[in-house]
Amino acid sequence: MRKLIEHLPRFLRDIKEYKETCSVEEIELKNLESKIEEIIIEASAETANSYGLERYEKILNIINTTENVEERRFKIKSKLTNQLPFNMKWLDNKLKSLVGVGNYKINLDSENYQITIQISHVFPDIANVMNNDLRQQLPSNLIITVNLFRTETSNLYVGGFVHVGKFIKIGGDI
Repeated sequence: MRKLIEHLPRFLRDIKEYKETCSVEEIELKNLESKIEEIIIEASAETANSYGLERYEKILNIINTTENVEERRFKIKSKLTNQLPFNMKWLDNKLKSLVGVGNYKINLDSENYQITIQISHVFPDIANVMNNDLRQQLPSNLIITVNLFRTETSNLYVGGFVHVGKFIKIGGDI
């Protein structure tokens, strides 16, 4: 950010009163700028800290039961994404926004009215919250199971051996 005095015409920059006024006003402008940045951070559920989260919880009528910031953000984002209709596309979008792409799997057994949602083991605190949340949002005739999964990667080496030969038996009476 340019200094305030640089915005004045050159002939006014050397006057003591203007120098003092600009230096005092720069402090106020820096304070204002930091407050604006703070408001921008607190306005988004993704980046909000305690003040922003408290405001969201008050607006959305969420009762705060934990001090875990990530769980509080999850509850807020979950409440913000509640909208009709409740279908697979909605559920997919909701899970993408809550835990991210690739961090969940959905298995729907429509004949038995069961849905299994697996979320990455990185989000263990969120599984119970998600189960309670989805219980209120999905149709009541569905059996909902939410559990954690872990993806492991490792190298697998496979080898083989093929031997071709003839078996000749020498024996008998000589």
